[in-house]
Amino acid sequence: MLTDVLVKKSKPQDKDYRLNDGDGLFLLIKKSGSKLWRYRRKIAGQEVLLGLGSYPEVSIQDARSKAREHNETAAKGIHPRAEEKDKAVRAKTFEELGREWFAYESPKWSDGHASKIIRRLETWVFPHIGNILISELKPLQVLECLRIAESKGRLETAGRQREYIQRICSYGILHGMIEQNPCTALGRGAIQSPKTKHMAAITDPRELAKLLRDIHDYRGRFTTKTAMILLSLLMCRTGELRRMEWSEIDFEAKEWRLPAEKMKMGQPHIVPLSRQAVEALTALKDITGHGRFAFPGQGKAEIMSENTVVYALNDMGYQGRHCGHGFRSTASTLLHERGYPSQWIEAQLSHKDPNAIRAAYNHTVYLADRRKMLQEWADYLDKLRESGKLIRLHPAANEE
Repeated sequence: MLTDVLVKKSKPQDKDYRLNDGDGLFLLIKKSGSKLWRYRRKIAGQEVLLGLGSYPEVSIQDARSKAREHNETAAKGIHPRAEEKDKAVRAKTFEELGREWFAYESPKWSDGHASKIIRRLETWVFPHIGNILISELKPLQVLECLRIAESKGRLETAGRQREYIQRICSYGILHGMIEQNPCTALGRGAIQSPKTKHMAAITDPRELAKLLRDIHDYRGRFTTKTAMILLSLLMCRTGELRRMEWSEIDFEAKEWRLPAEKMKMGQPHIVPLSRQAVEALTALKDITGHGRFAFPGQGKAEIMSENTVVYALNDMGYQGRHCGHGFRSTASTLLHERGYPSQWIEAQLSHKDPNAIRAAYNHTVYLADRRKMLQEWADYLDKLRESGKLIRLHPAANEE
């Protein structure tokens, strides 16, 4: 057994040498003068050599204690390095796990969706439970975190928080970092559910005819007017339209091809362009075609503000009655009412289909059907705007 007196008297020699302490522990005396603790043992026929620090920073007692821990681990047939790795994993904080989960998942999302999630985590979650070790996170701590947003009336935010925390912990379980999800113990009534919010949308054809005429007569910025026209024609999300790039438009094929990273559901999407949509985009290209984006922003903004269409509709008297996102609801409602197959409409709206194979089928095989549907929809809107009367919209025959 080594003593401090013996170790201190040990001097460097021409070659490295060692002083054994027993149970796999020894002190390596380097010819440079360094004195390093080492642990050596065979486990399942494989030799294990670990460094335990230097003397005197690590005392004899601490080195022996560490060696005993390794011997206990080895007696169970567990490699000491695996034990160290497991301890390091369990020592991760919730924020470290959350950022690891985000780095793993975010490549599947659009940039806007990813930035929204990390912003919510950094604002509402990490400041409150981010420093807690994942192995020690309790359901009550999660609930207290959720109730901060709930107490401020941010019920939707609290619901999103719960979803993110649950998904982060599920990621931890799948990767062997924790054994139980602390969100599981929280019942459905743990926090209040937000009231369902419906986007303001006009679905009465007579009111829609007036809206279309008001857009046609709009005297504001041409880009804003074009944005409203395209939203009425294409059934796209306002964020997708605002981020439209000229490189995505194929005028010859009459298609707008959105890459997966821009889509909310992380799948590429093709929007067929009706004759009216091509005409609107052609006119817009004369104005903004010199740049990257079809709808550039003002000043230092790269793209059009998310409030531009909202303010335009409000100025025309549609506040609370219709919004930019409402054009999707308008088209969906009227097309469904008039007998168009739901598969066509849902594929055009790019709603998530839980069946991945069917989703791919819908977006490719239904492309010709969606092209015909959008052209008929555009023609219907023209007739509605011009006449102001109720116009029949019939789905193409024998296309069910």
